[in-house]
Amino acid sequence: MSSDCHELFYFTLDDIYGTIFLEGAMNIKRIDVKDFDYFYSLLEQDFCYEERRLRDDELKVFSNELFHPYFIYEDKTIVGYLCFWEFDDFIFGEHFAILKEIRDRALGSTFLKEFMTKLDKPFVFEIEIPFDELSKRRKNFYNRLGVAFNKYKYSQPSYHNDDKVLPMIFASYPKPLSKKEFNRIVNLIRINVYNVEPI
Repeated sequence: MSSDCHELFYFTLDDIYGTIFLEGAMNIKRIDVKDFDYFYSLLEQDFCYEERRLRDDELKVFSNELFHPYFIYEDKTIVGYLCFWEFDDFIFGEHFAILKEIRDRALGSTFLKEFMTKLDKPFVFEIEIPFDELSKRRKNFYNRLGVAFNKYKYSQPSYHNDDKVLPMIFASYPKPLSKKEFNRIVNLIRINVYNVEPI
C-alpha cells in the first residue's frame, strides 16, 4: 500500500449520524436510501445468501434507529461499506467489505483498525470458522488487527425464517468477552438484528 494511505481517522460515536470526515483522504458517509440498489448489489457480491437478508428485508432495517449503514470513501470515490448496529455499550459490526478490485491496497485493515480504536465501546462481530484458504486468510486479517476470538460456542441465526444456522466465531475488540458479557450481547443481537428468541 502506498504511504499516502497511512492516515489516522478521528471521530467519536456522536459523529456517526451523517458524513464523518476522517483526517486524510478517507471518510464514511451514511448510505442514502436512493443508493440502496447499488449498496445491495455489493452486498450480494460479497456475502452469500445465508449471510445477508433478502432485498426487501434489508431495505426495512434502514429505518431501524439502531442500524447504521455507511459507504467508505477515499476522496470522493466509494471504496467499501460498513454496516453496524449501535447498542448502549457495544457496537455489532454486521457487514464490512472493501471493493474487490482494490483489496490489494490494505485499505480495509487501515480503516477498520482506526475505526475500532476510536470507538468508545467494544466492537463485536461474526467471522467464518476457517475451512479453506480464503477463510483462513480472513481470520488472519482480523488476528493482525488485534481482534479477540472468543472461545464460546456460537452460531449465526438465520436471516430467512428457517432453522438453518451458521456456526461462527464471535469476535470482539479490544479484548475477549466474559461468558456473562457474551451471553448478554448475543441475546441483544438475536432479538434486535435477527428477530429470534434469546437463548
